[in-house]
Amino acid sequence: MNISLFITFKDNCQEAIAFYAKIFNTKVQDLMTFGQMPTQEGFVIPEEDREKVVFATLNVYGTTLMFSDRMSGQPWSNQGNINVTLRGKEKDELQRLYAELQVGGKVLVPMQPTFWSDLFGIVQDKFGTTWQLSHDATEA
Repeated sequence: MNISLFITFKDNCQEAIAFYAKIFNTKVQDLMTFGQMPTQEGFVIPEEDREKVVFATLNVYGTTLMFSDRMSGQPWSNQGNINVTLRGKEKDELQRLYAELQVGGKVLVPMQPTFWSDLFGIVQDKFGTTWQLSHDATEA
């Protein structure tokens, strides 16, 4: 058994996936649009959704991240109650990711020492996803 993250976007999933693939130096896997889905009786895909992403994955540090756009008419809420957390021993890599994730987004907690980590910060990227980055000195 394992656990993965599934992140839904309002209408810009392809842009988000390209951004994450670039900064995490990985390749997009399994990308399928709503228009590429097999037909199902009684399920009609609105024309404006045909190019949106129904499913895509990235492998990031051994964890599968899954992505999708919402379909037109589905309610949208990005309430920020879930954060993606990156924790590792590579301080330079964490600082690089923190810098790249904040471009077009906003810093919620500046990178700084805390009682649980010698370097910790939180940033919300331009797609509304909140990322916590933490250096684990015990792994160094």
